[in-house]
Amino acid sequence: MPLPELTLSVFFSAILLMAAAVFATVAVQRPHAQGIWIWCAACLCLGIGIAIRSFDYALGGGRWFWYCGLFMSTAHILFWFGMRRFVGVAAGLNQLLGAFTVLTLVWGIAYRLDYVWQLFLMLGLATTFDLLALAPLISLRRLHYRPATRFALAIFVLAALSMAVRACLVILQERGLFLSMPDANSISLYTSAAALLLGKCFVFLMLLHERQSAELEKLAVTDSLTGLLNRKGFVDYSQRLLQRLHQEQRGYAVLMMDMDHFKSINDRHGHAAGDAALRAFAEVLREQLRPNDCYGRIGGEEFCALLPGLNPADAFQVAERVRRRFSEQAFSTPKGLLYGSVSIGVHGQFGIAASIEAMMQSADSALYEAKSLGRNRTQLAMA
Repeated sequence: MPLPELTLSVFFSAILLMAAAVFATVAVQRPHAQGIWIWCAACLCLGIGIAIRSFDYALGGGRWFWYCGLFMSTAHILFWFGMRRFVGVAAGLNQLLGAFTVLTLVWGIAYRLDYVWQLFLMLGLATTFDLLALAPLISLRRLHYRPATRFALAIFVLAALSMAVRACLVILQERGLFLSMPDANSISLYTSAAALLLGKCFVFLMLLHERQSAELEKLAVTDSLTGLLNRKGFVDYSQRLLQRLHQEQRGYAVLMMDMDHFKSINDRHGHAAGDAALRAFAEVLREQLRPNDCYGRIGGEEFCALLPGLNPADAFQVAERVRRRFSEQAFSTPKGLLYGSVSIGVHGQFGIAASIEAMMQSADSALYEAKSLGRNRTQLAMA
């Protein structure tokens, strides 16, 4: 075989083995990253498989291909399984054992076949598992449509197409058809396929970086105690939501909520009791408010919610449900069960593109009135 093909095989093998070392280093540093050790094993299998292929080239081709195909088919199974683990799709040992059972049966048959049919079966297995890997990637896309996810989808689609084209060329050219087309092992097809394999290896690092960036963004706008939006996250999201509601000419309302006698809970029962009260109220909000409502803890014992599509009367009823539910629900503290209460101010608006800060101020005035009238009540802001 000409030197360029052999040189490329050695080059790609070295790159893949180095990629496996990189994944092992990242896995040690980030032990909680799902699927990274599986991806490391996939890169290692690819590197070993292409190294055997290089040795096979040097000896004239064909005699060692069965071992090369075994490692490379294993790598494609691991890519698929690692993607499922990373995305969080159910991927237990049963699925992995099933995939390796298929590989054992197919490759056991391939042992007695000629080199051409071994190559065809290896390409067929690679195509199948590349296509199967698209399913968890598509579910990841539903969560967030970021550049790394789009790139991963493109890489796996192109890799599957590349393997399928090569598989078809192997059979057609074996039967004497399409001899004018590039050979299935030509330098152009081989280089493109190997480049796509490298792309699949580094896709995982991109996805991992993308996920960690998203988690950091979420942490920046999330209250660590309750898991709700913090003040910054609530104001930013609410302002965008208000602009959309104004364009759609829909009504909306703001609830300002403040837990009653919160300082005395901390003083008498300890800060752990205060934290339990805040978490309990956050659960009431999750239970009573709708998925499209925006709500968060904006400081101390204060919470705020933006309710799209509601007039003041409807918003008042929602606030009353929240208030009653919290007053009826005991929350656990180190010193036993406690009950709390909350005061709520309601501001409703329609047709005016007000800022969220102005609406919060109006609802806060109603909240102050509710406090002055005895607490544990809901007060509607004056129009």
